[in-house]
Amino acid sequence: MAVSTYEVRVSGPVEVETLLDLGVVAQGHEGAQTVLYGEIRDESALFGLLTRLRDLGLEVIEVRQSPTIDWIGPAPDDDREATAERDEKDRQSTRSPGES
Repeated sequence: MAVSTYEVRVSGPVEVETLLDLGVVAQGHEGAQTVLYGEIRDESALFGLLTRLRDLGLEVIEVRQSPTIDWIGPAPDDDREATAERDEKDRQSTRSPGES
């Protein structure tokens, strides 16, 4: 099953601890709204996120599927190996010729 990236707009600010607990990979602010970005595995996970936001007293303004974004912080478990390989290639490509 393909993982989709979603953008969820809520009214008001959201604490950093809450963002981490929700698995949000990025956030932004537009006026009085907080825009949350995260990868959702399936419809059940999306509804679970919306329920948690409601339980936290956050008013959901809009939900939409958006283009894929880069992860901020640790990648999901099934992507950690690929992320580690990509990071190692990046480190190797940025080393000076004399470094090993």
